[in-house]
Amino acid sequence: MTSRNTIRQTSFNIPSNRKLIKISGAMDAVIQYMELSSVYFIDDFKKENGIGKIDGKYLTEFRKKLTDLSAAYNIYLKDLPFDRFDDMRIKSYLVVVYGYFDEFADSFKVDVRKLINQKYIEIDKDKKGHGLSKLGKILCGLKNVGVDIKITPVRTKIFDYYRLIRNSLAHISQKDEDDINLLLSKIDMKEVAELYPKRPKIHKKDSLNFDDYIIAAANAKAVADELTRGLEKHIDWYGFIQEHLSDEFPKFKQYIENKERALKAITLKIRDTYGIDNLDNDIIWKIAH
Repeated sequence: MTSRNTIRQTSFNIPSNRKLIKISGAMDAVIQYMELSSVYFIDDFKKENGIGKIDGKYLTEFRKKLTDLSAAYNIYLKDLPFDRFDDMRIKSYLVVVYGYFDEFADSFKVDVRKLINQKYIEIDKDKKGHGLSKLGKILCGLKNVGVDIKITPVRTKIFDYYRLIRNSLAHISQKDEDDINLLLSKIDMKEVAELYPKRPKIHKKDSLNFDDYIIAAANAKAVADELTRGLEKHIDWYGFIQEHLSDEFPKFKQYIENKERALKAITLKIRDTYGIDNLDNDIIWKIAH
């Protein structure tokens, strides 16, 4: 089996990306369970009543079943907006996806400031004064401190498309509608199929299904990983060690009389935290001793 690091072409990682993978994995499981429960419950009702879809005369019976069953479990669900149920369900999953990406962005800021430049901040507008998307703010902020990262173009479009749909839950104007439709028109479905062969199509805003959640979640993690991998070549590891010797590697001084143990206090910490294990011990000793 091909390892994740082989696919990524590096063992380098950062705490914010590791945290994202952990949180998203847990939330993916929760959402998949919620989707399974929802679909199973509705299908069970359809079979029980011998119908192909829930509409008209069956809504009263379905609402009664919801009310009775939920009361038995102290939930007390009275009704569902059936006309928007599928739409709202999938969009609510997108809220989760971009919630954990936003948490990643906050932690990513800490990692970049520690590893590359303490002055890193997200930039709200481009040079022409135009507002930037969340991803655009991150990329522009990185470029401002000398880190120019190019995200796979189709990933950027997919990321912004689903994020705009997520935002539409709270408020949407005609311009937002136009922006969403324009973004969708710019996404090459052949490229989507190459990235996600099992989920080869992105749907319109009002026709989303569970495949859209799968694509959005996988894509958000891929974008975060591209941001992470893009940092590696910009990091001066020996400068990092020198600057953070006391706060990041306190055991170095503790073992200063034992060169081998003192060096391990640094190299093992960097390996375990950042996945880097090819630094020169002689250089480390020279700058740290």
